[in-house]
Amino acid sequence: MAVRPLPFTGVYAPTNTDLILILTQKLQNKPIPFDQVIHLDLYSNHPSTLLHNTQPAIKQTQEHVIYTPREINRLVLGGKVGIWKQVSDFGYVVKIDGNDGNVIGREMRFVFYEGDVVDVGVVRKTDWCMTEFITLNEDEGGFAICKVGEDAAWAEFVERSV
Repeated sequence: MAVRPLPFTGVYAPTNTDLILILTQKLQNKPIPFDQVIHLDLYSNHPSTLLHNTQPAIKQTQEHVIYTPREINRLVLGGKVGIWKQVSDFGYVVKIDGNDGNVIGREMRFVFYEGDVVDVGVVRKTDWCMTEFITLNEDEGGFAICKVGEDAAWAEFVERSV
């Protein structure tokens, strides 16, 4: 599975299919052809703390591309900092080969809610959004590749569409 090379403009704009293919390569310990993907545990702290010194990989949408361990309950620091709340059902990522469409992965969307989920139970919606991409074989490594960014309009839109 080859990943599409960077265009001549040097603009990094991976498609959903590209992200699944990058994830597959990472899970197979194969090198990826660029350094725009950050290896980071998204569930270790608030996204603003984790990403404050990094530049977004996707300049047009100001999104970071992150390779991260998956947490099924989506609690950050055991729920003391917040939670990534799922705001969409999973969708399929389809790779188009000629006229055939093959499903190669899944995607889900989340919005970050900050606050103490466990002890206090009070959380506040933030503008941090995440689209998580996983392979069809969920047992393969327990990792995901995610697009993460701050976008008030997107957070509000996905929240209303649930």
